[in-house]
Amino acid sequence: MLLSIAVSRSSEACQVEKSFLALLEDCRLAPSIVFEQFIDELDGSIVTKRDYLDSSELEYYHPSMFDVIVGICGGDRYYRNLMLAHVNAELLWLLTLRKAERGSNKIQVLADEFQRLIRGITSLLDEADLRTATVITRWATSISNELAYNLSLKNEIRDLKNLLNERTSTREFCDLHISEPIQHWIDFLDRGQLLGRRLDSKYVRSVEGANRDYSKTEYYKLLFLLESSSAGFLESTIDSGVMANFVNLLTKRVRGLNLGLNIREGRPKTDEDWLPIFYELDDMIRKMKKSYAGRQILENKFVDDWEHVKRHSEFARNRHNGMVKSGYWKSKPRIGAHTSILGWILLN
Repeated sequence: MLLSIAVSRSSEACQVEKSFLALLEDCRLAPSIVFEQFIDELDGSIVTKRDYLDSSELEYYHPSMFDVIVGICGGDRYYRNLMLAHVNAELLWLLTLRKAERGSNKIQVLADEFQRLIRGITSLLDEADLRTATVITRWATSISNELAYNLSLKNEIRDLKNLLNERTSTREFCDLHISEPIQHWIDFLDRGQLLGRRLDSKYVRSVEGANRDYSKTEYYKLLFLLESSSAGFLESTIDSGVMANFVNLLTKRVRGLNLGLNIREGRPKTDEDWLPIFYELDDMIRKMKKSYAGRQILENKFVDDWEHVKRHSEFARNRHNGMVKSGYWKSKPRIGAHTSILGWILLN
């Protein structure tokens, strides 16, 4: 029961029950008591149940119980194999290729346990939304960076990354997630991008078509991320007038940002709205650089202006923070804010 809470996809009682029954099946055991009755008996001692109007949640009675379960799985191969086969996104970040130090909450995965882990990740990915899929692929990149500590596992890591690339590149995966918010697609293609993932033309056209809005900043970020996964997508699919208008407006914005530095005596004297505009343009250009087409636009249109802006951006950031601290300006802008402040009004 305690393990089922740790591996559950969420704290919702129905998800915990699903994990509980899956673990019993894996152990070839039959439930000896009705789940709800079992929970009622444990409520207030081992677990805490919170009831809402149409749902309920289950958690450990004390948070330290999670660490106890992790410690048991780290030291016992039987329970570790169960955990790996039913792993969730939170537990993934506790896994390591290195030898876990005493007292650490890390769990070392051995070579002969990777098939169980891949089974668990496959099941997790089948049920995941795009945000969880992004977490899974980011974790895969993170754990692959540990290969320097254990090169003997390079084949297992290769198999893991191949699995994720293959399963997230299918039309079935695309169709399953096509209606999710555009920002989830941006994060998935940007932060969850694995080396070597290539998407076919139907996949990228479906994602672009479902999110088409020429007035939104996020739409153009998505375009360049799709281009980075499917070379030639922009030229073959996107109206040339749309891209020309976007490039012209972006060029003006960058040049305006450069002029807005107001360099005096070698130092910028920026206005209050300079830094949030910089953050938005910086995020856009970072995504453009992931594709060949985006890099060409940068090189051909405004590379000198942008390099000048980047050179002075740290001073401008410190100036902005100082003005806010002094009470002259209102607030610090968030890096990577998703709401456009530039008004990308292009073609209707």
